[in-house]
Amino acid sequence: MVRFDNSPAAAGYFLPPEWAPQDGCLIGWPVASDALAEVIDYARLAASALARHVAGFEPVIVVVRPEDKAEARLALGPDIELLTLDYACPWIRDTGPSLLVNEDACAASAWTFNGWGHRVPVKQDEGVAARLAKALNLDIYESALVLEGGAFEVDGRGTVLASRECLLSKERNPALNEAQVEERLVYFLGARNVVWVDDGFDGDTSGGRVGLSARFIGQDRILLNAPKEEGDPNRAVALNLRRTLSDRRCTHGHTYELIDVPQPEARFSMDGHRLSLSYLDFLFVNEGILLPAFDDPLDDQVARQFSGLFPGRDICQINLLPLYLAGGGIARMTLPLPAV
Repeated sequence: MVRFDNSPAAAGYFLPPEWAPQDGCLIGWPVASDALAEVIDYARLAASALARHVAGFEPVIVVVRPEDKAEARLALGPDIELLTLDYACPWIRDTGPSLLVNEDACAASAWTFNGWGHRVPVKQDEGVAARLAKALNLDIYESALVLEGGAFEVDGRGTVLASRECLLSKERNPALNEAQVEERLVYFLGARNVVWVDDGFDGDTSGGRVGLSARFIGQDRILLNAPKEEGDPNRAVALNLRRTLSDRRCTHGHTYELIDVPQPEARFSMDGHRLSLSYLDFLFVNEGILLPAFDDPLDDQVARQFSGLFPGRDICQINLLPLYLAGGGIARMTLPLPAV
């Protein structure tokens, strides 16, 4: 058994749930990469809109490359803080660190990133997690485990939903078995219980983002993406998730309340690739939720559903379709800063 004496968990750190109070939110500024080149202007307009909406609830820090700083400042105005960093992809949820808290401090678990299992050659992003944590003046705990921040969900009470498709893939952690990966999640997330889920969302180019299919919204409440079309591959994913989670209990011994959220109509890019559109790709902010809109007939229905699910929170719906055309989205571009 590997010893992790100098781990975040040993120092009392854990990853809080996303609905916990936040000191602010990090947002990645779009880069004119291969994936974004054709929609870069629209993606930057979408990122500007996202930053302004988040700023209505809490402080925003936009992470931007030095060569893009002037353009970002012009687009965002003088009131939003910029943090310069060298990177290749703006999806800082995946490339960045997990931000942990204990009783009086914040720290970072910096995972190893290899371009979503070598799907994308982004060597420039291999050290982003540690460099971003250093820029935030956080203590850093570096892990050799290869994963992305979108590959798991936490309830803040010790339970982690983790993606087998991501964490146990031969392209990421070929030398580790399930028990060894669980051990590392325990030490570097402050977890006590790992619930594994299988296939991910159809159209997810990263291979394994849990949050498109399931999201914790409380210690014993989970939202599930629920496709209506019989032939939709995500329908089998949803049914399998429901079977898996129906047999599990939260850390207090309660069964989970599983809540279906309808899936928007499937859409495809110009090259025929399915877009990863899911209403579960929302962002918790202080006193509010930023919910995606897709120019879909279900937009209003889901906004009403979220208003009922989150009384007291302002539901702000925003159309950021250019981000999804580039393989991203609201959650993938943002990284909440937990309050201590």
